Amino acid sequence: MAGTTHSGYGCGAHAGGDTLPLVHGGPRCRTVFFIDARSGRLGLFYTIQPRYVESHGVRVGMPTATAERLLRQRVIVGCMAAIRLSSRHALLTVAFAGGTITRKPALRGGHVSLFALHGDRHDPGLFECT
Repeated sequence: MAGTTHSGYGCGAHAGGDTLPLVHGGPRCRTVFFIDARSGRLGLFYTIQPRYVESHGVRVGMPTATAERLLRQRVIVGCMAAIRLSSRHALLTVAFAGGTITRKPALRGGHVSLFALHGDRHDPGLFECT
């Protein structure tokens, strides 16, 4: 991630039990973002905080069925269970956890676990499936 600066908030001992790693071996935070140092543009923003609301009303913690209804899309189960929303300049991954994977493969039950907003040119690639 050369040329990328990172920061987070809701970090440290008072962040609570559910946190995300800021960097390997570093602090854990409830919200993390990466900025391309040269351009100053957002590379990646991810959060597990329910205070962030997607434009259709989806938020972290919301049941899967409700999020699917609001987004008018089904969760796609691959290397992660997610719905991906894209625009010309960014990609929003709405990730899901819990529930049961059915034969479709689809997700029954569960909830929205995090939002990851990927910048179009400066994404450090932390949420890439291998």
